Amino acid sequence: MYQLKLSPEQIKEGNRLLCEFHKEFEDLYVQRCAEQIHFLCHSIHLLTHIGPETICAGPLGCYAQWTMETAIGNLGDEICQDKDPYANIAQRGLLRAWINSILSIMPDVLSSKDELTKVPWGGKDLGNGYALLQACQLMAINVSD
Repeated sequence: MYQLKLSPEQIKEGNRLLCEFHKEFEDLYVQRCAEQIHFLCHSIHLLTHIGPETICAGPLGCYAQWTMETAIGNLGDEICQDKDPYANIAQRGLLRAWINSILSIMPDVLSSKDELTKVPWGGKDLGNGYALLQACQLMAINVSD
């Protein structure tokens, strides 16, 4: 139900499974007793609304809260210095926005995933995501023991 594209059959089947889970959860924990209704938290009840709301508003992954939470989490993972984390995360967000803007204007800039993993000229692919890059000093120097 959280995919970006869903067929009507997938929505119907997903809704059926979520409603079935809801009913089994309610039978198991609430057992039609008013004093046990606290076991049925709103997040369990809301599962029954995902199917109909997907038809009305589209897939949840396009507008739901966790999309933003995931983006914030990913930006937080990119922070390299903790001296000023808010400035750092703002800079990472700005950089990502610039890259997304460029890619939306010129989608052929990164024509394939191979472009991202290509070893630069003079480098040697060591496998498993590692590469030995060529020296970048302008002059050769002796290395001491």
